[in-house]
Amino acid sequence: MCLVGGGAVVDYDAMYQMMGGDMMGGSMTAFAWFWAAFAVALLLLAVVGGIALFRAVTRQATTPTPPGTPPADPARAELDLRYARGEVDREEYLRRRADLEADRS
Repeated sequence: MCLVGGGAVVDYDAMYQMMGGDMMGGSMTAFAWFWAAFAVALLLLAVVGGIALFRAVTRQATTPTPPGTPPADPARAELDLRYARGEVDREEYLRRRADLEADRS
């Protein structure tokens, strides 16, 4: 008990017990443990999701090429397409491909 301003007497022990005490004798219920674990899992999910989003946004938009594959050349790709469509004959294709390879080196 305590005497407060104005002469009123307050029983803090009784008020503490009336307001719920120390949460059921000091132990958390299973439901409280579930919500605590859920909050931690949600926080971890948010952190992992943020990292994944950051990596997806900052990653370069390139596809890996197998070892030994020459770098992509748009002119060579166009020439290959024209040859596949039959727009150039074999001799023309080989001549232009040799020209492109000579320009690259």
